Amino acid sequence: MSDKHGSQFAEQSVYISHSAPADADVVLGKPWFDPDDGKFYICTSLGPIVWTEFVAAGAASDISIQNIATAAAINVEDFINTANSTGLISGGVASDGGSGTIDITAGEIYIRATDSNIGELWSAEFAAVTGQALTDNSLNFIWAEYNSGAPQISVSTTPRSDVHRNVILAVVYREGTDVHISNVHIQSSQVHQLLAKRLVFVDAYSRQSGSVTAEAGTRNITVTAGAWWLALLEVATSALDTSSAGRFSYWHQNGGTWTEVATQAAIDNAQYNDTTSGLAALGNNKYGVHWVYLSPESDNYHVVYGVGSYSLTEAEEALAPGTLPPWFNSFHITLIAKIVIKKDASVFISVQNPFDVQFGQAVAENHDDLGNLAWTGSGHTGTATRVAGFEGAGAAAEYTLSGSGTELALTNSPTLVTPALGTPASGVMTNMTGLVNAGVDGAAAIVGSKIVAATSSARGTAELAIASEVSAGTDTGRVITPDALAGSDVMGGRSVQVVAFDFGTSVTTGDGKFYFLVDPRIAGMNIVDVRARNITAGVTGQMDIQLRNVTQSGADILSTKLTIATGAVLDDGNAAISGTEDDLTLDDLIAVDVDAIHSGTAAKGLIIAIGCRLP
Repeated sequence: MSDKHGSQFAEQSVYISHSAPADADVVLGKPWFDPDDGKFYICTSLGPIVWTEFVAAGAASDISIQNIATAAAINVEDFINTANSTGLISGGVASDGGSGTIDITAGEIYIRATDSNIGELWSAEFAAVTGQALTDNSLNFIWAEYNSGAPQISVSTTPRSDVHRNVILAVVYREGTDVHISNVHIQSSQVHQLLAKRLVFVDAYSRQSGSVTAEAGTRNITVTAGAWWLALLEVATSALDTSSAGRFSYWHQNGGTWTEVATQAAIDNAQYNDTTSGLAALGNNKYGVHWVYLSPESDNYHVVYGVGSYSLTEAEEALAPGTLPPWFNSFHITLIAKIVIKKDASVFISVQNPFDVQFGQAVAENHDDLGNLAWTGSGHTGTATRVAGFEGAGAAAEYTLSGSGTELALTNSPTLVTPALGTPASGVMTNMTGLVNAGVDGAAAIVGSKIVAATSSARGTAELAIASEVSAGTDTGRVITPDALAGSDVMGGRSVQVVAFDFGTSVTTGDGKFYFLVDPRIAGMNIVDVRARNITAGVTGQMDIQLRNVTQSGADILSTKLTIATGAVLDDGNAAISGTEDDLTLDDLIAVDVDAIHSGTAAKGLIIAIGCRLP
């Protein structure tokens, strides 16, 4: 605009608001300053009203604002200095710079020239920094500081009190070459929006006053009027009295499906919510819990059934439901009371409000109000000579241990006459004498505290032999099991002798120098050892021998071959059998392969012994 307009603008007072002034207040040519975008507008038409962005030729200090008497802020510059704050506009992001340092991007800030709440507020830029040094094993506070009008990055190990000339950017802990960074970024703009966002998503509904629940009539409730906040929105809620015209909705679930029963006036004293089947009857002398919720925005009340048939202690300790109807979230509803009532009672045991009473537990007055009543695990006490029980009519009683008259016979040396003991499932027979099951099936005799050992002519106890003891064949005091017999050399072992080359024939290389067939007598066994021998020793080099299962895809049986060294007639004993190829199956064809012979003089004759055993 022209200088003339600028002069007119300088002489006018200014509207300052977040929205355009009301039509009735608008004066042609009077400026409006919008703090949200930091721009000035001027009314250029009254029919209809038109606001045009205005760029003034004068300074902000030349533009007056409406004021009363000698107010501190009389122009736009004063307004900017007093109504706004230091803080970050953009940039200033800290990141790991390596080797225990950080990098900070360039940025813009609002900052004051003096340490005063109303000092001149400047917008300023600061340069990027790389490799900023930090104090090791310490917190480091990263600032953009005024620095006499040349803003720069600085670091301190304690917070600074002069926050007008220092804008916090980050807090970093250095631990050797590692840095732990929290970018703080206190924004100077959009403060209202950020504050509202924080309040909505962190605090949701917050109570200011009221909304206190109490008992009225017969199982009815009252709730006082309340004042609530949702972010920056103030919400008033109405009072409730269900003994009069007030009503609430009852909620319960069945397998995750929620049911609402509207227009209810009384708290249920007969049912609780079994979440797998719906509403269920409270047990005798049990207690129900009911949770009262308020929806401030819609000004409605709701009650959710508790999920247990509780003892009193359990009811008082019960926590708010973890599962609620889908729309029961912190943006729409809030918990305002917990009610405990005994089955069939006409009055409540308690009404607790979470605002000034912490939900806790009550002292049980009746034994059946307690949980954990198992006899051996509930701290019951008595004496060493008496035992608790119940007499014939079912009343509790105590008994001595002497066994006289009708008392229990539990002393160390009673004589048992009746009833007969019958056949016990188990017992310790220490110090018993006589016969076990005397006269039946030739029972073994008891001598002192032990049943005597079995002999060739008398029954008694005997230890089971293991396979090696069966193989030794010298033990006379153990008995043989089928498993031990099968694993022994007596029955479980077989040997296959193979003459691959006649005794006077020189050994030559090649596959299939001899074959043998697995018959039923060794089928199902494993090869457990193998040896080889020449009749006449070979000279120079060595002989290598492999066993191969032709039927099983020609698999090699030995993971380490049989080897006979120069001048030797017997293998070196280092052959090893593959754990996966040692099985012998009926009709398998096993081949003897000679992979190498002595390079000087060939050995004559080749005998191979193969040991087999049941697995």
